[in-house]
Order: sequence, then C-alpha cells, then structure tokens
Amino acid sequence: MIADVQAFGGGLDVAHQLVRANIVTNKNLLPRDTLQDWDRPSGLRMGTIEVTRFGMREPEMAMIAEFMARVWVEHELPEAVVEDVIAFRQGYQTLYYNFDHAWPPS
Repeated sequence: MIADVQAFGGGLDVAHQLVRANIVTNKNLLPRDTLQDWDRPSGLRMGTIEVTRFGMREPEMAMIAEFMARVWVEHELPEAVVEDVIAFRQGYQTLYYNFDHAWPPS
C-alpha cells in the first residue's frame, strides 16, 4: 500500500521517524511527484508480506496502524513508541515462510 504522507513531512521524513519506532517502511514516489522528487517523495510504501510471514493478520495490522498514528497523528516521539512496538513484536517470532512451519492457528 502506498499512502500520501506529504502533510506529515513526506515519505523520507516519515520513513525515518517510523524506523526510530522500529517500524520499517519505504519512501515512494506518487504519480504527481516529479523526477526531482526522487530523494524526497510524497509517498510512503507499507507492505504486509513480512508481518504476515510472522503470523500477523487483520487485528495485528490495526495495532501496527495505531503505532504509526501515535507517531504521525498524536505526535508522540518515536522513542516513546518503540518499546511498545518491540513488546508487541515479541509474540511473533516464528517465521512462516516455508513448509517447515504450518500457518499459525486463527
């Protein structure tokens, strides 16, 4: 998913804020961006492949969105959110990437 985060400082700034909260995303150009915006695009790409490999589903995606909102909307410092993100992630340590592990029960 790509979100327009220009109002929050743009893709590069938002990605840097989120990584300080232990949430990895990528800056991404939006259709309205120009080639000159390559280093500082308006968009942010958020993927679900990695978190689903750890057994996360819709409720966990909502929790991740809450962590992101705490940084973007509520203006909490990423360093204030990072401990909650780390604690949340502790329950998801098994990688369900190959056939050695069955998908976790719902």
